[in-house]
Amino acid sequence: MLGNRDGEVLREAGSLASKVRDKDEALRRILRDQGTHSRVRIDYVPSLDDWKQAYDFVHFRGFLGAKMQMHFLWQSCDSALAAPLVLDLVRLADLAQRRGESGPLPQLAPFFKTPVDVEEQDFHAQMLLLARYADRVRAEQAQARGA
Repeated sequence: MLGNRDGEVLREAGSLASKVRDKDEALRRILRDQGTHSRVRIDYVPSLDDWKQAYDFVHFRGFLGAKMQMHFLWQSCDSALAAPLVLDLVRLADLAQRRGESGPLPQLAPFFKTPVDVEEQDFHAQMLLLARYADRVRAEQAQARGA
């Protein structure tokens, strides 16, 4: 459930269908199972203002095949979530530009639900791409200072 302008934009059928499809496809890639049953819904709730709320329900078979369920309820301020990510993304894009890099930047995959030219959906693996990039930049900078 979304308030603010994001939710309002998603009241338009085409925008909503595209967003739901992207979220559903990302879920299937993460789970590596195209047959996974899922239902993604996004509702506009004007009174939420800049807040968003998500509810996830997962059912599965656990110990000795017993049916089990997990329910997750998450709520946060949209701007508080986005602002630090956007700042980091801008800093990293600026670094890449100063290094003469252009085009898709696979090291920035953890910032996107559907990163360009990166098939990996495992967040930990995506963060390793970013960490390796940072290590490579640090090493090159240290070598340049020592030369």
